[in-house]
Parts: sequence; structure tokens; C-alpha cells
Amino acid sequence: MTLKQISEALNSSIVPAIMGDDYTVNPDLSNIVDFGTAISAMTADQFKDYFNQFAAAVRTYVDTRGYSPEELPLFVDSQEYGGIVQSIKSDFVETRGSNIYSLVDGQYYNDVNKYFGTKFDTKIYEKDTTYSYAKSIPNTMYKKAFMSASGVSELVALIETMLENSIRRDSSALEHNLLAALATKGKRIDLVTAYNAMIASGNVPQSAIDGTNGESAVALNVGKMVAVTSENCVYNKFFMMWAFETISNIVAAAKFANKKYNDGTISTWQTKADSVMIFNSVFRNRAAALGLAEPTGVQIFDTPFWNAQTDNPVPTISNSTHVLETTDGTEVGNKSIDYVVGMYYDRRATGYTETPVVPRTSYNADGDFYTHFRDFNVRYWVDTRNTAIVFTLN
Repeated sequence: MTLKQISEALNSSIVPAIMGDDYTVNPDLSNIVDFGTAISAMTADQFKDYFNQFAAAVRTYVDTRGYSPEELPLFVDSQEYGGIVQSIKSDFVETRGSNIYSLVDGQYYNDVNKYFGTKFDTKIYEKDTTYSYAKSIPNTMYKKAFMSASGVSELVALIETMLENSIRRDSSALEHNLLAALATKGKRIDLVTAYNAMIASGNVPQSAIDGTNGESAVALNVGKMVAVTSENCVYNKFFMMWAFETISNIVAAAKFANKKYNDGTISTWQTKADSVMIFNSVFRNRAAALGLAEPTGVQIFDTPFWNAQTDNPVPTISNSTHVLETTDGTEVGNKSIDYVVGMYYDRRATGYTETPVVPRTSYNADGDFYTHFRDFNVRYWVDTRNTAIVFTLN
């Protein structure tokens, strides 16, 4: 916050009650010492009441900040606390043959008596989770902060940074876990399996099955094709060329109305604004090194891991492409997929709301410190009616 914004927060919250209606803190906080002196003379109970008001004023500014650009492209909405999130999708109107130019005298046309309804598919999401942030600050720190403009700036920065960094961290973890849930429910395309099947049937330009790949790559005849595995396929240029061409073809096809790239319950299609392609970073960087073109008409991102990463400091195609979804918080509910190198999905297929609750401040008399609590209500969903395609190397 700027000094002017801090002065506005103070003047709109606690300054009138402490200093009187005629007193205002200057935009540059040059007269903050008078205000700090008045605060120093307060009792602990008085200060607690006033600080709650000030924390609420700071909250108004912090809560309106935009999300970090580092976060993944999920659908994020604002929802009032205690409400529900509803998503409605309608299918196409039925097409039928028309008799308008082939009417026959004496024949009955009874469609006029038939009711043609509109098919709606509605989902209401009520999955809630709440969490609370807590930060304790000594009372002496509060009082000293109001003795100078820089002190007030540091106090506000402390409150903002504590909250903002925590939200960014937890939001990022939530988004990765939502992508993992979407991956376990999406339409899976196994690139390695499909590629090897095409080699065996001779349906690729260079189709002879001989040579080697991997450690003995010097013996490979670059004019011929060899079967690939999940581990070595990214180092086979022919496979990578085919894989990116195939992904581009599927992305193009998914833009048309269909039921084959979702759960099949209702027709869906892709708009350019909500078309998202996320690649695994290792997979995408390998393609870039080979000069391969990426799909067009889609927003493209990459991530170094989905939601499960190993302790290995060197990312590889095997240790950075694992997806893990825990549906019930126990090992029994775990669902996992290995070698997920990309996901193409409708941004509305998964998302969440994150609504702040009014902050609370508690004073501890023995330790003479205040604990500032901020509670959040989070609602999230995975809507399988929308497009979700998962590309794997299995």
C-alpha cells in the first residue's frame, strides 16, 4: 500500500474515534506521531477494539487484489460466503426434416401436437472447505509502528505479506490438486501405445521396425522407425513430431460440438477464450529443442509438475509427470496416473471460489501480543461435462 492508501484506511476506520472528527492523518503520514502518541496511551482492551477496525480496513484493500500470474489457468469466481455454485449447460435443439416444400393434399402433419423440450443439465457444487491463517504480533510492535510513517508502512506490509503469500501458496496447491482430479476423470489419450500400434501396422511414413533407441542410439538408422517406451520416447524425434501433430489435430477437433471429449452426458465445444493447453515442462522444452510447432488457437502454459513431485533435483520425464488424486484423504482413496505430459481442457471444467471471512484479533494478556486470524471459505469443483483430454506416455 502507498502512504496515501494507508492514510485513507486509517482515516476511514479508527482515526475519528481516537482523535476526533476534525483530525485526519496526512496523505504522507507526516503527522502520524500525534496519532501514535494517542495509541500508546491506550489500554490493551481499547487497542484491541481499535485494531480490529483497522485490520478490517486493511482487509478491504488486500482482498481486492488480483491473483498472481504464476497461478494456473483455472476458472476462479467470486462467491458470497454461504452461497452455492451452480453450472447449467443446455444441449442442442433437435434437427429434423421439414415438409414445408413438400406438402401433400389430404395428409396430416402432426408435429404441431408434439412438445419439443430443451435439454438442460444442471450441477450444483456444495463441496466446502475452510482454513484459517494466524499470525501473532507483540503489542509493543503495534504501538511503536504508529510513531513514524515508515513504521506504519512496515506494519501494513507485514499484515499484507503474511496474508498474500499464504493465499498464493495455498491457492497454487489447490489448483495443482484440482488439475490432478481433472486428469483422473478426463478422456485419456495414450500417445506411446497409439504410436507403437501405428508402427506395427505400417501407418507411418518410415515404418520399418528395426534399429535401437536409447543408450545404443549410434546404431539407429534415422530413416527407419523403432518402437518407443515411456522413458525414451521424448528422445525420438519421429515420435515427438507425430505426438505434437496428433495433439494439434485433437485440439482442433475438440472445438466442434461433441460428446467424445467429455463424459458423454451433454454436447460440449471449445471457445478460443476458454481453451487451455498445459504441457509438462520437460516435454514442452524437448519439443522446443526439436523446433516443433505447438497447437494454435489455444492458450498454452506449462508446469514443472502436476501435484506430485519427487525429491530428485533434476526434473525428468518420469519424475515430473506423476498425477495423484486423494479422494478421501487416505491411501485407499488415491488415484494416480504416470507419464501425464499434457492436458487440454475447458477452463470451466474445473475451478474454485475463495471467499474471505471477516478477520478476528485476539489479545493474550500474559504474553502481551495479538493474534490476527483470517478465515477463508473455499468451494471447488470438477465438471466432467466440459472438455478434458489427458495426454499420457503409457
